[in-house]
Amino acid sequence: MKRWGMSDLKSGSEQDETGGEVSFRRSLLAKILGTITVVCALGALVTALVNYPIVRDGYEHSQGLMRNVVTDQLASSVSGAMRWQKADVVSNTYQPLITEESEILTVVAIAPDGTVVASYPADGTLATQALDAFQASSAAIMASGEPFTTGDLMITASPVTKEGDDEVFGHIVIGWGTELMAAQTMTVFWSIVLVGSLAALITIGVIGAVVNRQVTRPLRAVAERIDGLTSGDLDSSVPCGGRKDEIGTIGRALELLRQSGHERVRLEGEAVSQRAAADKERQRGSEERDRSAQELAVAADCLGLALRRLAEGDLTIRVGDDLPAAYQRLGKDFDAAVGQLEEAIADVSGGITKLKSGMSEIANASSDLSSRTEKQAATLEQTTSTVSEITAKVDEAARGAQDAANTMSKAKSDAEESGEIVSRAVSAMGDIEQSSKQISDIIGVIDEIAFQTNLLALNAGVEAARAGEKGLGFAVVAQEVRELAQRSAEAAKQIKGLISVSSSQVDDGVVLVRQTGDALQRIVHGMGDMSGLVEGISAFSREQAAGLKRVNEALVQLDQVTQQNAAMSEEATAATLALTGQSEGLAQAVARFRVELNTEVEDDLDGVSSRHAA
Repeated sequence: MKRWGMSDLKSGSEQDETGGEVSFRRSLLAKILGTITVVCALGALVTALVNYPIVRDGYEHSQGLMRNVVTDQLASSVSGAMRWQKADVVSNTYQPLITEESEILTVVAIAPDGTVVASYPADGTLATQALDAFQASSAAIMASGEPFTTGDLMITASPVTKEGDDEVFGHIVIGWGTELMAAQTMTVFWSIVLVGSLAALITIGVIGAVVNRQVTRPLRAVAERIDGLTSGDLDSSVPCGGRKDEIGTIGRALELLRQSGHERVRLEGEAVSQRAAADKERQRGSEERDRSAQELAVAADCLGLALRRLAEGDLTIRVGDDLPAAYQRLGKDFDAAVGQLEEAIADVSGGITKLKSGMSEIANASSDLSSRTEKQAATLEQTTSTVSEITAKVDEAARGAQDAANTMSKAKSDAEESGEIVSRAVSAMGDIEQSSKQISDIIGVIDEIAFQTNLLALNAGVEAARAGEKGLGFAVVAQEVRELAQRSAEAAKQIKGLISVSSSQVDDGVVLVRQTGDALQRIVHGMGDMSGLVEGISAFSREQAAGLKRVNEALVQLDQVTQQNAAMSEEATAATLALTGQSEGLAQAVARFRVELNTEVEDDLDGVSSRHAA
């Protein structure tokens, strides 16, 4: 077996021995720890850069909240002094708050009208800067309640009010320094960086210990075992073979290499034994080949003679027991094959006779089927023509029914319009009847007026008679008025009589119109029913026409299929005749074979065997 990989492993071992043990600086552990250290350093740097704005904003927010609380407390403490604008009291109140630790750089107390009540420092630019910033953004500061930065100042402001009262006495504005807050922010930031660095160092130490235990130490053990394999130690076991990681894979590969070395040594010993046995086997094989060659020549001559007889059509040939013992099985198989072939040829000969008879019957049946199919095709063609004529008549009837249905639908529509006109006439007659009643009422009023006028004229005549000659003219007028009232009453009576007659006639007309409307409604319903019946007849005619069309199409298809069947029958008859001719040819071919026992062939085979034996 070839010792694959041994030279490479040995050369690597010699290099290690020449250079001594691998230094820690060049070891795998150092490279892994260096990589982890660089990754942790980059992670710490990125974390610091990302967290610095967060820490700064958080610290500034907390300082702003605390400074807002101080401002609110100061505003609450000076509410009374601000109400009466006592500058000394306000100044004495905020002076204790001004220390280096508090970072208060300026304090301004502002009255409601915008004047400065007190300030620290009294004439400093910082106070002016804080005052200007507050006046520019007072509404935004009061609305948000958050401090804001202008220049180097953080401004906080709070309104001065009395507890339990919403009245504002002014505002307290404080300007705070930012240097100490920035320094404290950096202190907190570097504290976070230091803690992160310590955590990274601890992580690197833990990872180094784990890598040394799980990786580098097992790799050193595997390397030592590789050195042992290169020096020829095939008995010691390979460490780390039971691990489930890459080192375990290396250990298992080395174990396979060790086992292959053992196998190579064993195979070399077996090869020596096999070479000796092969020499003896070659000597025995030479003698056996000579004997086998002689038997093969005898078997070839016997089988050659039998195959020539078989090629001539003699199926009675048998080799029997004439072959050597080693080829007896071949002879029996040959005899069995020839026997089966003889039986098959005999069966084929009998089958050909039956096939001829069957082909004749099939040819006669195909001829009869072709004749009947042609007659059926002619009958179907006539039926198809008749059904086509019926279909045309039914289509014409369906179109007539559809025209009748359209006419009935139009008549129904006209009747419905007449019904609506009659309904409007009935309504108009009702309106006329109502107007006649109103006119009768008006005539009654006119009659009453004429009666009252007649009475008044009569009274006027009596009074004129009492007046004597002075009332003579008035009496004449009264007489004329009385006559006019009487004529009005008579005319009103005549009109009332005429209106009564007209109202009676209108009532009769309303009754007649209503009867006409009812009759038209009955006509409309009857025409609707008739239209439905005509529609049904039209639909039935259309369905019947469609059904006849489908029947006609089916008959056409059936006619085509029948014609195809007739053609296929003719083709089947022709194929039957051709098959009959082929069966006769097959019978002539089978007749060339001989199936009786031939003793002369047996004698020839015996002669071949005796010649080879001699």
